[in-house]
Amino acid sequence: TLAGGAFDSLLNKLDATARWTAGERERVVVLVAHSAGGWLSRLWMGSKVSYCGRAPYGGAKYVRALITLGSPHSSAEAYPFGRVLETRPGEDECAMSDAARGSSLALTNEAYPGAYESGVKYVAVAGTLDFAGAETFDVGGVLRANKTVAQAWREYVAGISYKANTGNDAKVIGDGVCPVDVAALEGAVNIRVTCHHSPNSTCDWYGSPSIIDEWITHIS
Repeated sequence: TLAGGAFDSLLNKLDATARWTAGERERVVVLVAHSAGGWLSRLWMGSKVSYCGRAPYGGAKYVRALITLGSPHSSAEAYPFGRVLETRPGEDECAMSDAARGSSLALTNEAYPGAYESGVKYVAVAGTLDFAGAETFDVGGVLRANKTVAQAWREYVAGISYKANTGNDAKVIGDGVCPVDVAALEGAVNIRVTCHHSPNSTCDWYGSPSIIDEWITHIS
């Protein structure tokens, strides 16, 4: 987490739920995972490396498909307020890079890159809005560009998140939180929809009925 904690409590809940759902069957679970849940699901499916001192979850055998919604698969994690390196117990003897030792996302991408599990269908859904992020919030520039203050502020707030994810570029497109390119996953079926990252009163998000209709067909 941003404060340096691990994600084992979330992964344990996912593991218990998936195993209960699958029972003795294999390749029956369809995971629909929003935001960080997407790459955490990739970590849970893997069977190569230990996590927090426990054996790999190896959840892929239960999974038929993984659909990720606005998941920052390749985030640079360059947050403007900083990020505390994770301290995960029980991994001192595990072979991994320093980056992976300090970040569960980096560990996921190092051990299980892209659409890693051959028996799982991966679908990565990226949202786009009708504006790019902005590097700064300048009232004078807002007036010259004939924009409303509210619109300029949305672009600036989105740009902060985009820059944190790309590492250097605020002026990209995305769902207001996650840039399109960061939400893409190599080897997956990558699709784009027009929506916001999270539920709000002004526009659709990944869970809105009309947007669900655009990605749910990829489950079969």
